[in-house]
Amino acid sequence: MHPGVIDTPIWGKIRPDLAMPGSNTPIDIEDIGRQQAPLGRVGKPQDIANGVLFLCSDAASYITGTELVIDGGITGGAITRPGPLAVRPD
Repeated sequence: MHPGVIDTPIWGKIRPDLAMPGSNTPIDIEDIGRQQAPLGRVGKPQDIANGVLFLCSDAASYITGTELVIDGGITGGAITRPGPLAVRPD
């Protein structure tokens, strides 16, 4: 499993000044997902769980030695979301 930006408690433990030099503002994980992921949202733990369940299912019975990237398309390339496209409905 190679998870991308997933909304988990670890983000609350990262010091903002180390993530963004000169900033004391807490990290906004939703904003990171909107800006960086082509799907326009941050991942949820359930997204990772769904990948694990798939690999454990009969549907994946012939899959071996692979890596599963679950990152909303981030490794596929950068995107720019100007204006109203920066916000997507759930």
